[in-house]
Amino acid sequence: MWLKIHDMVFLPSKMLYIESKKALVFADLHLGIEYAYAEEGLFVPPVQFKRILNDIQKAIKLLKPKTIIINGDLKHKFEQRTIQEYYEVVRMLEFLMKTEKNLILVRGNHDTFVRGILRKYGVEVEETALELGAYLITHGHKNLDLNDYSFKTLILAHEHPALLLMDEAGNRERVPCFLYGQFEDINVIVLPAMTPFGGTDINVPGRMLLSPILRIFDVDRMEAIIATGSLVSRFCSVSKLTFLSSV
Repeated sequence: MWLKIHDMVFLPSKMLYIESKKALVFADLHLGIEYAYAEEGLFVPPVQFKRILNDIQKAIKLLKPKTIIINGDLKHKFEQRTIQEYYEVVRMLEFLMKTEKNLILVRGNHDTFVRGILRKYGVEVEETALELGAYLITHGHKNLDLNDYSFKTLILAHEHPALLLMDEAGNRERVPCFLYGQFEDINVIVLPAMTPFGGTDINVPGRMLLSPILRIFDVDRMEAIIATGSLVSRFCSVSKLTFLSSV
């Protein structure tokens, strides 16, 4: 099951497909993050690469896109390229290049020390933003003067948006979500992260948004579209989902 708005298909696997451009868009893989956590003394099983790769394989087989766009943060570490990152980035790029799709990376703030690998595999790199017809795709960690671009739909990442939900027994769960909003004559979409780690609980009072571009817009007016891996569904506006202030 998926959700379609205009010519955009929202997938349960936290990816977006633009039908008119035959483009599959996803973001924030943060490959190698488990190694980085281990260096900090937090040990998590290194299982996310296999899950992410499997989701991408399924989406490509189902939708048959001509273009694949990674909207930033293919890898995780800022300071260096770790062994795990190198291994996983190479495996990911080798798979994607074998699909013979046009592959584009819109650089995110974590995409350091990968220029040589990207060049080797012929990946097209956009340093700031990708203009794709009426779509403007940018990671979102840098402020942009949006007046410099002509677009109808803005696609951001970086925020890792999620809902923090609690039941009557006090059990809490973070649910990844897209954010979708209409502001005057433009649409704004924030992609959920492919990685399950980190991000912004957008329905918690006092939240601090990471993206300077997203701060321009009234996020409370945006709609949360949950993406659980098996389900994608329109929820309601963020303003109606404000979590208990005691969290």
